[in-house]
Amino acid sequence: MTIVNAVAIHPRTGDVWDELQKQLKKAITIVKKHGGENVTLLVTVIGGQQTNSLTMLVTAESWTKIGRASCRERV
Repeated sequence: MTIVNAVAIHPRTGDVWDELQKQLKKAITIVKKHGGENVTLLVTVIGGQQTNSLTMLVTAESWTKIGRASCRERV
């Protein structure tokens, strides 16, 4: 069974975008290193509360692997 994990990211302002991109690249590398598969970053650009938020989706084949990919290291 495939497990999907979604993490919502709400940047404080557009001023931090360059630093955020560096941290996201680092996070994706760490997640993949620990067994995360199909790491996808989605950007919400429509209106409402979620405007300009990001969602990182990660899949893994088991709860054990998603736990390793999500909790092993922090960025």
